[in-house]
Amino acid sequence: MTTTQNADKIYNIEKVENAIFQEGSKEALKPILPPKNEVFVGRKQELQDLAELAKPNELVIINGIGGVGKTSFAVEYFHKHKKDYDYLAFVAIKSDLKTDFVNAFQAIFDLKFNTIPENFQSILSELNNKSGLLLVDDLQDINDLESNESIKSLTNSFTLLITTRLDVDVKYNKFKFNLQPFSLADAKELFLHYYNEDSADIDLVLEYLDYHALFVELTAKSLANSCQTVAELLQEFEDGRLAKVRLDRKTDFNVYLNQRFELADLDAEVQEILIRLSLMPSFAIGFQDLEEYLQQSDNKDFWYILVELSDKGWLIKQDKTFKLHQIIKEFLAANYPLVYQDVADIVEFFGNRLYEALSTNPLTGAKYTPFAQAVLERIGFNDDKGDQEIATVYSNLSVIHKHLSNLDKALEFAFKALSIRENVLDENHPDLATSYAALYYVYQGLGNLNKALEFALKDLEISEKVLDKNHPNLATSNNNLSIIHKDLGNLDKALEFALKALSIRENVLDKNHPDLAQSYNNLSIIHQDLGNLAEALEFALKANNIWKEVLDKNHPDLAASYNNLSTINYSLGNLYKALKFALKALNIYEKVLDKNHPDLAVSNNNLSIIHKDLGNLDKALKFAFKANNIWKEILDKNHPNLATSYNNLSLIYQDLGNLDKALDFALKALNIREQVLDKSHPDFAQSYNNLSLIYQDLGNKDKAKQYILKAIGILEFIFPNGHPNLDVMRENLQFIEQD
Repeated sequence: MTTTQNADKIYNIEKVENAIFQEGSKEALKPILPPKNEVFVGRKQELQDLAELAKPNELVIINGIGGVGKTSFAVEYFHKHKKDYDYLAFVAIKSDLKTDFVNAFQAIFDLKFNTIPENFQSILSELNNKSGLLLVDDLQDINDLESNESIKSLTNSFTLLITTRLDVDVKYNKFKFNLQPFSLADAKELFLHYYNEDSADIDLVLEYLDYHALFVELTAKSLANSCQTVAELLQEFEDGRLAKVRLDRKTDFNVYLNQRFELADLDAEVQEILIRLSLMPSFAIGFQDLEEYLQQSDNKDFWYILVELSDKGWLIKQDKTFKLHQIIKEFLAANYPLVYQDVADIVEFFGNRLYEALSTNPLTGAKYTPFAQAVLERIGFNDDKGDQEIATVYSNLSVIHKHLSNLDKALEFAFKALSIRENVLDENHPDLATSYAALYYVYQGLGNLNKALEFALKDLEISEKVLDKNHPNLATSNNNLSIIHKDLGNLDKALEFALKALSIRENVLDKNHPDLAQSYNNLSIIHQDLGNLAEALEFALKANNIWKEVLDKNHPDLAASYNNLSTINYSLGNLYKALKFALKALNIYEKVLDKNHPDLAVSNNNLSIIHKDLGNLDKALKFAFKANNIWKEILDKNHPNLATSYNNLSLIYQDLGNLDKALDFALKALNIREQVLDKSHPDFAQSYNNLSLIYQDLGNKDKAKQYILKAIGILEFIFPNGHPNLDVMRENLQFIEQD
């Protein structure tokens, strides 16, 4: 628990807009919570029923139709019971759950990872050490409950409330709290809060509105701001001039709004603001953000216009935030279409913000992605200039999502950008090459190497036609092809393209340019795979010398360079040099990375292998378990890195003479690899060779031979005769046969 010594930390986090995580006594809490409902009526029985379900360490999913009041109900419960908890958290889903969790908690936790999934896992780890109440508003993907990296795990420590419009699967029925429309009494209480003249006709009007919270509020506000009476409104329903709202037919929502509410009743400026508001996503947005996003900073009346729209029911106002309900947003989109020219200033604004993020820190672009996406979804394409601007925003969105590790989204937006560009640009336009390169990066991240190669070749084909032979972008295109050929095992081609990239960079870049270091490092890795260790070491040292010159002494890239030097020296048999570089890498990583960062696991694993070969088996085991514990914490149970870790533990236990433990870990490694890897993957050969050695030591010659033959069969398929790995396996087979 927090003591008075770190009380400043509590107050310093009040800048967080979307979440709170506070430590300390109940009296010490100064929380930024979901804004309190300015108006909340009824639901007394429902609040009691929810309290019965929302026990410690329970999951409750509050769902129901749009506009029924799920969020306001959940927020009311949250504030009503917040004093019962020492730890409170709130996250509103705006884009996707992982991104919004990271945005919410980044000012509270010291998040050090480079990707959204890693930071998300770090947050789950921190939260699972506490206990309290967490409200997640507007869950949009059921996989966020079902995946291995699920927020459902937080029920180990938190009471977890989730609101969602999703029709959740039957298996979640025991967690489901279905919020029904208002009772007549509650609907009337809400109606009379805005329209204070009671009459018997109100009951009949409410029946026509099907007691739907949003339409009750909207209708009461519109009556209060007009000369119409409740009796006259009732007559319109009875004459059929107004459609009855039926909750089982969503189409009725739009029909009623179309019949009842005319933008013509609003001043021209107010109409324009409301239509521009329909570009925004349907969640609460602060006034200052809206002012900036909608380009209204010079409009002195903007606040009063928003308040007017709120008073008339178009907007939901809470404190200094405003929200356009999804039902109203859909109504405006259906009846008031927009094209690029109508909102070019807003498209340009978000395009610039995404570009700035890409130029500095792509992760900061996550703040703008839901807004940029909502804007583009709302407008149509109708002219070449506008289409090119829209394509650029889609392209930037793709790159941001790639950096956030949202690869499916990255792929979706990359193809949208490409589709527009192929339609409006010349077939050799540089922007087309940019689109093909973006698709290469996404497919590479998805592990679809053949598709990645296809788009990398398209990028290079255009770049070679339109760029100078020494243009840096041409070096990047060649470098990309080098990387993909390396991953495909085409090492000769990988070397060819890597040398082309290096030639360009050496001609045009400063001798200490980071891109030159990248080329040297890439060549080092290729030469390692080719077995050319002397060349690998030469290029690794060149890369390391540049990075030592241009990077901070504790930069993670410098640590990665030391790890590479450690690996090469290990392969050369220089174990003490390998140990020296591995310790340098670990020293940096321990200073700058989170305790569960995957690079820290790799570093510990490398040290384990070196100590094993040096005969320091106790140290080897210590570092191996450090790596294994990190990977078990952050990875899926069938992740290949976990298999590598189990295999390493198996080898150490084998050297320690504990063959039962060695066999246990070797089989764990093989089991994972059988589930996730292609049958010709070299890691299978490693597992089979390891099992062969263990069975040799156990005296089971038949099984030892069975596994070594499997290993040789794989390596013969992927390596040429004379490859050192293949030679080692054949020597093992001869040893078994001669024994």
